[in-house]
Amino acid sequence: MYVNITDKNPAVVSITQDPGQLIFLDANILIPPYRNDIKHGIQFDKYLDIFLDTLFSTYTNLAIHEAVRNKIVGSKAVAYISEKIDSCPCRLHVHKDSSLTKEEKWIRNTYEEAISMYTNILLYSITDRIVVKLKHYHIWQQKVSHTLHHMITIAM
Repeated sequence: MYVNITDKNPAVVSITQDPGQLIFLDANILIPPYRNDIKHGIQFDKYLDIFLDTLFSTYTNLAIHEAVRNKIVGSKAVAYISEKIDSCPCRLHVHKDSSLTKEEKWIRNTYEEAISMYTNILLYSITDRIVVKLKHYHIWQQKVSHTLHHMITIAM
């Protein structure tokens, strides 16, 4: 495996410079590693103390897609995630496909299809669809913001 130690990772630089930006999380971030291997695994309570509490106290604008929320299992993990979603102010935003407009759905579907072609991801697989949704959402959000800004500039 090649690890580039010369260049800074732009994603890490971005979240350290602006910890308030919207950051989408995958289910694998929200559940402990090696959770099925008791000998080498980390119990949820320990993972919560070491990682999740730090994550949620450092980054204030975290989000997941509804498919990711549905993928979380384990009563402690579900309770923790629900607490973050229901807290006031909200500590974990849930994005739903049903809240998209017709145009946004078209854009999303276009990006999902384009991304899946290069990642060997199968759109009919629920697990793969979640990965595609997470990867495309940030790109899609930037494109829509840029397009709207450009349309407003032209209109003026």
